[in-house]
Amino acid sequence: LTNRAAEVRPSNNLPPMSPIIGRQDETTTVRSLLTSSRLVTVAGHGGVGKTRLALAVAHRLLDDLPDGVYFVPLDGVRDGALVASAIADSLGLIGADGTEVIDAIQTNLATNDVVIVLDSAEHVRAEAGWVVERLLDRSPNVRILVTSRQPIDVDGEAVYRVPPLAVPAAEATAAERMASPAVQLFLARAERSLGTHHATIDAITTICRELGGSPLAIELAAARTATMAPVDVLARLDHQLSVLRSTRPVEVGRHQSLEQSIAWSFALLAPDEQELLCRLGVFRGGFSFAGSQAVVVDDELPSERVIELLERLVHMSLLTVTDRGREPWFTISASLAEYGRRRLDAAGVLARYEARHRDYCAALSFHASRNVVSKADTMIPIVHSEHHNIRSALRWSIDRGDSYEAVEIAAAMSIFWNIHGYIREGRRWLSEVRDMDRPGTAISQARLAQASALLASADVAYDQADTWFAEADQAYDHAGYESLLAWNRFWWARTLVSRAFLGHGSVDLLERAALLYATSLSMFRDAVDWAGLMSVLPFAAIAETVKGSDDAEPFLDEAEKIARLFENERGAAIAAKSRALESLRRGDAAAALMQAQESADVLGRLGDRHNEVVSRCVEALAYLRLHDPRAAGAAARDALRLHRRHGNREYAPFVLGVAWFALDALGRPEAHRTREALDLMHPWWPAPFVSLGIELEYGPLPPREVFVPLRWPTGGPVFQRALDALSR
Repeated sequence: LTNRAAEVRPSNNLPPMSPIIGRQDETTTVRSLLTSSRLVTVAGHGGVGKTRLALAVAHRLLDDLPDGVYFVPLDGVRDGALVASAIADSLGLIGADGTEVIDAIQTNLATNDVVIVLDSAEHVRAEAGWVVERLLDRSPNVRILVTSRQPIDVDGEAVYRVPPLAVPAAEATAAERMASPAVQLFLARAERSLGTHHATIDAITTICRELGGSPLAIELAAARTATMAPVDVLARLDHQLSVLRSTRPVEVGRHQSLEQSIAWSFALLAPDEQELLCRLGVFRGGFSFAGSQAVVVDDELPSERVIELLERLVHMSLLTVTDRGREPWFTISASLAEYGRRRLDAAGVLARYEARHRDYCAALSFHASRNVVSKADTMIPIVHSEHHNIRSALRWSIDRGDSYEAVEIAAAMSIFWNIHGYIREGRRWLSEVRDMDRPGTAISQARLAQASALLASADVAYDQADTWFAEADQAYDHAGYESLLAWNRFWWARTLVSRAFLGHGSVDLLERAALLYATSLSMFRDAVDWAGLMSVLPFAAIAETVKGSDDAEPFLDEAEKIARLFENERGAAIAAKSRALESLRRGDAAAALMQAQESADVLGRLGDRHNEVVSRCVEALAYLRLHDPRAAGAAARDALRLHRRHGNREYAPFVLGVAWFALDALGRPEAHRTREALDLMHPWWPAPFVSLGIELEYGPLPPREVFVPLRWPTGGPVFQRALDALSR
């Protein structure tokens, strides 16, 4: 058996881009500014090309920065409190929010020479400035490139204001006109070859001049050349200009705003193309084909017409499309999206499409929560792609006071937040929803309590979790909602077993958990709920393992049989994780290793960080049992890294305990300090290893009747020291 390769963060996440036109001097200038200032803001009006300029600089920096260049799009971040989380997502550091995630980012980038590109920060300037200030203060090798309509007002900020593209002067020669950056961009974005006839170039030159050199406006105008000659485009544009000049005489000539330029070019699009672009502006961070059908389709824009228009807009480069594995993912420029929302607002219909967007996100969240067990390989990636949209829909519902919808979205998302590691963010959302004035129905409040309990337990707030689970249980039982009651009792039992596994009053907790597992199993069997059974059985087996019982095997056999029957990878992987724990307890390290690796690989691919962490820990312990400390150290390092990114505090002593075992076996001096930190952070930390039959020369364990809540940051210095030691 060989050890899995260590997890390596990609050196960049930059989106691909075509060559930038007419910005060579600007690219050189901004790159030079980044060598003398650690914070550079590329500022300018919407549509002037800030993002493309920043990406061009970022791509040129790749060869000079082996530690990485990371692109963080903020246009989909509606809530400023999530700026830090957006950075963490781009770096692969999924987990807590606020100051704690800044600590995690700083820790991960402490010695790395990296550039972070924060794109479209104008709507979250204050929050972005706060985050940037702290990152620069704590990470001496990090440099940050921001794009924003205004500077973010942080000390040491160097500001580069992006000019419009240079346009030919009236007296320019034919060769000078052809060489003009604005004309070159028009020709590059034209739908067909336009030739170089002087009348054509004259018309293009006039268009570019009238549009003030705005790249986005020029691209919009060039898109019309599929069906119109440049002279006809100019005639349409002249008409728009004359209307605007007659109503706004002060804004004439070459000094009109870039926003007006976009408006003039937007008017060149066909009416249904304009309408679709406006409606698509309600999406944040992009959209799927299914999303477009749910949100924008109506009698005015029927489904088949929307399909045709999407293809047309992609062909005109007004939408970009990428492959997200199962279906195409569309994105629209931030400037166009904002312009579209303003037009909808001016027409008095923005709320209508925001509501349709919210309803789509609510339905998606609810469907995903009901199928996350049976269809995890499809549901988890879909919800992850739509996370910006769901956040936006939840924020819109909270701000409007739509409590029922807010509860439905937040409750449904709690499982995803738990699986994918958004523990602290999820708890913050749930707290906001609980504080709303109109709390909704009794059952929706019960679902909110269950969701709150689930994330509280992951954050080691066990007493709060117990209270909320009990509240949900009483409401479901009173209303006769058997399915919801069964799931609540499963999650409650799982929390109790985790507490017991960590040594918090084990006997009483395991007895309570066994009763809850038994009732939920009975309910799922009566309802023939295969997803419920597949969820409960592996964790009922863990309860038997922790008790030291030999009754785990039947539960695991049944769980694996159901997973095979329904070809459910995640169900099989979680059963394999539970079997690995049982194999380790029985002393079969070779079997435990194979089962843990199989489980961790699948769970990692599916994005289930919560369970993957445990599988990697068991892998490390199995290697230690097989007398392979080097492989154990590599597996412990992977577990520690995953745990710090995941943000789940629940298994902190278990993960750090595994790191201590590995460091001790490798003879590293850091083992002693890690052991001291474990003793301080959690007096019962040896309990899970005792449960698994791991020999410890530790002496008598402390009393376990009293639980002191663990409050140890997963990104703290002791975790980093252990990770550094295991990485050598």
